[in-house]
Amino acid sequence: MRPRSSSPTEPDGALTRLAAEQWSPGWPPEPALPRALGPGGSDGVTGSDGSTGLLRRARAGVVTIPHARVARPAFPIGVAVLSRLYSTLLLALVPLLQPDSHVPRISGYRDTFLQWDSQWYLMIANTGYHAAPLQAGPFGGRHDFAFFPGWPTLLRAFRAVGIQPADVAAILANALFIVAAVLMFLVLERALGRTAARWGIVLLAFSPAAFTLSLAYSEPLFLVLVAGSFLLTGSRLRPIAAAAAMLTRVTGVGIAIGAAAAWWRNRRDWISLATALAVAASFAGWWGFIWLLTGDPLGWFLGSARWAYNLGLPAIWDTVVNLASPGFLEVVFVTVMLGASVLLLRRNLELGLFSVVAIGLSMLGAPVSSMPRHALVAFPAFGLLADRLGPRKSLALAIVFAAFEANAVWLSFVATRPFAP
Repeated sequence: MRPRSSSPTEPDGALTRLAAEQWSPGWPPEPALPRALGPGGSDGVTGSDGSTGLLRRARAGVVTIPHARVARPAFPIGVAVLSRLYSTLLLALVPLLQPDSHVPRISGYRDTFLQWDSQWYLMIANTGYHAAPLQAGPFGGRHDFAFFPGWPTLLRAFRAVGIQPADVAAILANALFIVAAVLMFLVLERALGRTAARWGIVLLAFSPAAFTLSLAYSEPLFLVLVAGSFLLTGSRLRPIAAAAAMLTRVTGVGIAIGAAAAWWRNRRDWISLATALAVAASFAGWWGFIWLLTGDPLGWFLGSARWAYNLGLPAIWDTVVNLASPGFLEVVFVTVMLGASVLLLRRNLELGLFSVVAIGLSMLGAPVSSMPRHALVAFPAFGLLADRLGPRKSLALAIVFAAFEANAVWLSFVATRPFAP
């Protein structure tokens, strides 16, 4: 996975509570129960020398970590690494296929891994936010505060130790996705089962827009934070993770809605209530910052909501009516993902609400070309899709996804008129 030094298109802002584990109704038969451990971690069996089971194995040098504990994270890590190698290969071919890139630029970064929205994040990391628009565009120009501060703030932190954001951004994005894959796997395994978790990660990692997870984009960090917040259900740390997610992408609103629904069903669940309030406070703080920056109490709407003339449902309608290509397949993809999210509501309300909101916000306010990328963060929907399809059909779909990913890289970087991811 390689990176290096990056142009604009649409921003982030275009516009749960995990279900209790399903325990079997009765106790397992006695032979299935683990042997009780005695004092000091003994398995209760004493040898002729008086030593207990674990102690004897330790002396013999054969105490090992249970295979299952190693195998669980090994699968999502392997899938994440393999998918990042695939995406990196596709992106590395771009300069060979198109030496004279037609990707719009607002900076001097020319590396493929630092194009499109990556340039905005790097500029924010280097120079902060500005009241004036930095690029010509509709409705008075495009503002950098259309991009939430979590990811550029993390990149800016590297400057304190002498590392330029452009030198670390793509490497960090790839590494964060590997971490996110493990966390998402654990969330899906708990909510939908191991098969759904495994193949859900495969579908996400090789989905049509998955190459953006190897660019200097905010999605990998957001996935780490949102998956972490779902894993922390019931923990006092959950509101912190959720608030951080809200400062990374507007999709963090979905966490608050899911948490609020969980609290409504159980009014004694103060962690869910605190999570919803923390997300709301986080968004309010960002809104207030833009107000102070621009002097306009509605300054937030100068960002993503005014990025282009044709966004959201009108853009979808034009694409479908005109059978526009590229664009039509993107609409089909996000529609399927929205359907999976709706079906998920019956299995896990909080995860389902988060996924519906994540995809719904994009379909209401983003360019069609960016909707598949926004759907990436609705990772529970991939798990539901895998659960319905089963391993064989999920594998077939992942292969189809990988082919469309290669096509998406071509459209985004090689085509005469690049299609913004």
